[in-house]
Amino acid sequence: MNQGTVDTSAITTLTFDVVGTVIDFETGILEWWRPHLEGQGIRVDDAGILAAFAEAEDRLQRQRPDLPFTDMLPLIYRDLAETWALNGDEEAAGDFQSSIAHWPAFPDSEEALRTLGQHFRLVAMTNADAWATRAMNRTVGNVFDDQVTCDEVGVNKPDQRCGTTGTLIKNRCRYLYKNCLFRCLKWIHWFHSIKAPRLNTGFGLLAVHQA
Repeated sequence: MNQGTVDTSAITTLTFDVVGTVIDFETGILEWWRPHLEGQGIRVDDAGILAAFAEAEDRLQRQRPDLPFTDMLPLIYRDLAETWALNGDEEAAGDFQSSIAHWPAFPDSEEALRTLGQHFRLVAMTNADAWATRAMNRTVGNVFDDQVTCDEVGVNKPDQRCGTTGTLIKNRCRYLYKNCLFRCLKWIHWFHSIKAPRLNTGFGLLAVHQA
């Protein structure tokens, strides 16, 4: 094996982050917030919306590291509603949470995953919860064979129990841990630019970021 290359001869399963890797969460957030803010006569540019979201998410992750990403969304809404002095309500908070089911995929996600799916089993491993992950899988044409979600296993990434012990793969997904390449991140969209091992899949060399 060449240095910097991953031998895939024994690999049967790949796991992927979903939000931000397969699903374009920034576009999804903006598509919900733009009309919501405009409807109340408030002007915030896209960069401002995303920065405010990131700050609120980071704060929540520190306070509640066990909380599923999906359950953070109504809390983030309330935080931003207060920041921007919105006439916010529980219905709007719930609507923002539900919007994750409609966040778009990156343009190349489905095609790339379908290509990989011809050679490997694909597993979504995400801090979103089960219902949201099923919805996001539908967004990309149901390409994932299985999912590991934080509400099902009781921990969030980067908790090591999300994969490195092999417990979830053996007990939840029924795949051999030694035959699973964990958390193939970002390569779909940026494999020409990142410095990462290259994965010889038999249909070309693809860069893979192993976190």
